[in-house]
Amino acid sequence: MDNYFNEIVKELDSISEETPMTAQAKDLSKVFFKICREFSWYEGLRVETKKARNVLQNYLDEGEGLAKRKKKKKRDKADSVMIASKLYIEFFWKEYEKSHKIYEKKLQKKFFENIEFDFDLKWNESFICGNKIDELKEDVKDSITEWRVSHTQVEDIKNLHLENLHTAMEQFGRGLELPERSTESSVIEILTPQILSRMLEYLKVRNYPGYIFTVAPINSALWCGEPKSSVGKYFNREYEYNLTELKEYISKLGELYNEYVETSNVIQKYTESVN
Repeated sequence: MDNYFNEIVKELDSISEETPMTAQAKDLSKVFFKICREFSWYEGLRVETKKARNVLQNYLDEGEGLAKRKKKKKRDKADSVMIASKLYIEFFWKEYEKSHKIYEKKLQKKFFENIEFDFDLKWNESFICGNKIDELKEDVKDSITEWRVSHTQVEDIKNLHLENLHTAMEQFGRGLELPERSTESSVIEILTPQILSRMLEYLKVRNYPGYIFTVAPINSALWCGEPKSSVGKYFNREYEYNLTELKEYISKLGELYNEYVETSNVIQKYTESVN
């Protein structure tokens, strides 16, 4: 019944007596409804960005992913290279490619061959010396060094998995634009009608201890507990992660996304200065 939430809010607003118990019921309700709204958004983002997360979690350090997620097989060495470094290498390769007219496979082999030792030569072949683009030179050089530490034989730009990275970042960026759910729709989506009915009945008969003891464990389960164990009891469906885990995980992915966006913007700025 969709009006359970509205009826609960009306009952909370109609409380006139000021006692420690009524104050606790109101305060707990505010916190609980806020947690439901945040949980709904973060869980929605987690679901919507599944493919992106499968790529981006490989860039996280051990222990920075969701605590219960299954450990993947040993990641490819290409994913041990920082996102910013990958973008700088891609940028260098594209500019190098523009400055040459050789069949692509041969050109890629030439580009990657001894690149750490012939870096200055290849840089000068790609750009006009003294150009503003030289301000990026050390960043690109450091990126090449980082990559070559984990890759000894590379002749193809595809080994950087850039296509997967760009697609994942595009999807994650769209996910961040998901609209925030209303409190009402979030609560109704998460909680079973039985729980909502019980909350309402406690408020109607002014049984505030019963209301508090009903809401408090649900609040804890969503915030920092084990929501998975409460499906059917409190929740309409199974939730594997609590809000604290979701926020920490999405925050880490957000850091990767910010690194991607900021580096892309820097590269675009300098690219525009030479084109």
